[in-house]
Amino acid sequence: EMVHGCWAEFLAEVIGGSKEESICRMSVAMMEEVLWHLTDGQRTTVEGKLCRMVKEHQVPLCRVKLIQMLSRCGNARDTNKLLYVLWRYAECELLERNDYISIALELAVRYPTLACDILQEQRGRIINESLLPDYDYLTLLLCPEATIAEPQSDTEHQPEQGSPLRTRENYYINHPLREKETDGE
Repeated sequence: EMVHGCWAEFLAEVIGGSKEESICRMSVAMMEEVLWHLTDGQRTTVEGKLCRMVKEHQVPLCRVKLIQMLSRCGNARDTNKLLYVLWRYAECELLERNDYISIALELAVRYPTLACDILQEQRGRIINESLLPDYDYLTLLLCPEATIAEPQSDTEHQPEQGSPLRTRENYYINHPLREKETDGE
């Protein structure tokens, strides 16, 4: 635990001080691996620093990479609040539409009681209708009681083994932040 905490602090310093996109990209990727091994206290401290960097870092790509990484593995209260605000107001010009879709799906994992509302609102924001079948499939996975306007039948939209949608399905079914939820069952 101590080694991971020191490593996370070091990476946070590297990310915070870097002006090079490649160093930011690499350091953020390494941070993603380290975050999972931190204690709750270490995680809160490190994620707090990373959240400040999302708002203040001088390299725009680094801010984007931090948001994407935190949406996948961040779980401190401040991180979840930041992600929710970024998604809710959708005003971050650095993020693309697919980033907002990913954040909505991740928020559904973190806030199960709000999952259907979040996913339904995000569905209304999707402009490219070709994305809807996959999005609806994942929505029903994360919120089985969701109402989909024109859902595909189960046989029409079953992902093939090894397909990107099957990979995402497995990711959300086995999401690390859901482990606590399923451990007690």
